[in-house]
Amino acid sequence: MSLSITPEGSLGYILTLRIIKVLLPPNFPSHSPRLTFKIGSSEWLTTKTQDDPTSIHWEKTHTYDLPELHSMSIKVTYTTRLFKDNEYCSCVVNSETFTTKKGIRFTEMVIQDQRVKIIWAFVIEEDRKVENAEFIRLINEVEVEKEEIRYYKGCIKSKLAKLKEKSSLCKEQLRNLVQSFEPILEYKSDLDKNDSEVLSIAAERKKIYSQANDMLFLKLRIQKEMEKVNNHNN
Repeated sequence: MSLSITPEGSLGYILTLRIIKVLLPPNFPSHSPRLTFKIGSSEWLTTKTQDDPTSIHWEKTHTYDLPELHSMSIKVTYTTRLFKDNEYCSCVVNSETFTTKKGIRFTEMVIQDQRVKIIWAFVIEEDRKVENAEFIRLINEVEVEKEEIRYYKGCIKSKLAKLKEKSSLCKEQLRNLVQSFEPILEYKSDLDKNDSEVLSIAAERKKIYSQANDMLFLKLRIQKEMEKVNNHNN
């Protein structure tokens, strides 16, 4: 059970929330979901319309002036054609969530195996002087948007890591593919080498045959000359 928190010597808290992204199930019954964040008696109702309601970059900010910290209720609703407000799901976030000064939170609600996920950031500061309240609000709004940037940087780093992993996997697969072709290439090289040796032997044999023919022709010519000499002597 969450208890209310009020620090000694504090006038209360200035809590800034920023809804970064909302993921809804494909069969969500409306293109205009509504979110309600309630802490104590302070309530923030926000709505957003998108062509694709399943993944909405909400990007809206609200600041609470709280005398003390209570648990926060989150409610997801939608309106029908009769403009009736219907609750889809809800949950409670413990006040202990806000014991750190800032952070990104992932709140998931499940209804009949359908999941709603809200990604939100917060920044909280104690309000010790009334004259500093407006200044703290401005700082909180800047800081909570920094938290949103940090979230998207984390998403990009995660995607780059996955891309690097896929790239390494593709390189490894290519290396294995090349290695699997090496025996075939070596066999082809051996065949080429054998073909070259066969051609070399054939060329050498042709050369020997040619030399034999020349020698035979020379022998016949010498025999004819000898016959001529003998006939002339007789």
